[in-house]
Amino acid sequence: MVRLSLLLLLLLLLLATLGAGCSVAPDGDAHLYIAALSQASSYEQARDLCRRIRQPTSRGDCGVAVEEAWDRLDPDECHDLAQGPPELALWRDECMFQLAERRRRAGDLDGALTACVDTRFSRRCAWHLIQDEAEASLDETPSTAELRLARFVKVRRLPDAPLQFWLIRFRTALAKGTVLDEGVCQGLASPSPCYQALDRATRVVLDAWLRVRPERACAVDGPGSGAGGAGISASWTPGPRINAFIGQWQNERCGVGAPPPRPGR
Repeated sequence: MVRLSLLLLLLLLLLATLGAGCSVAPDGDAHLYIAALSQASSYEQARDLCRRIRQPTSRGDCGVAVEEAWDRLDPDECHDLAQGPPELALWRDECMFQLAERRRRAGDLDGALTACVDTRFSRRCAWHLIQDEAEASLDETPSTAELRLARFVKVRRLPDAPLQFWLIRFRTALAKGTVLDEGVCQGLASPSPCYQALDRATRVVLDAWLRVRPERACAVDGPGSGAGGAGISASWTPGPRINAFIGQWQNERCGVGAPPPRPGR
């Protein structure tokens, strides 16, 4: 769930209230929300102000916001948010999502995964943790980076964690100017997901070129191929797997009757 900054959210609440021709009434939802986040002298007082908010969505958002502000994110407090209208269950899950991210930043990956599993957003939550781990591994050797995957085995909602890990790692490395290299996958304890991710990352590069310069994408004959593929082959290091994949991709995308270029994503 995309969260607005606290300042922006407060401003929107004020504008919504004033725009309706009303003042910020002392017992109104907007007043209670603002008071909880800016005037309360304790977490308990802030939480009580949130609980008095009538609109469930605002009440749930207020509850998560004060837990973050007072550093009180924990499973019990998150579960307490679900007491009331059914709509509040969504904010309990949002609270667990935020708890997972905080635990990951504190270095408690196991605790973060436990929080992720206990939410309806478990796959998306765990994916964010995989993304964090993959990005944090860029300066590590592939074998060392692979060790980060051991803790994700128990996450049932993310059975493709190894594939996602290597795909994120390849894409992030590409964005930083590092070329694709099948050597990354050699010597891994489980190389198959890495090779699958390499194929997908290579396809992304080729598909992107096909959309903007199809004559170059279809002329490239493996890395360092000469003028036809100039600029494209700079994205990878020569290797039998990448070369074979390029040939297969060209047969699918450049031959007679090939489908039109896929739209950008």
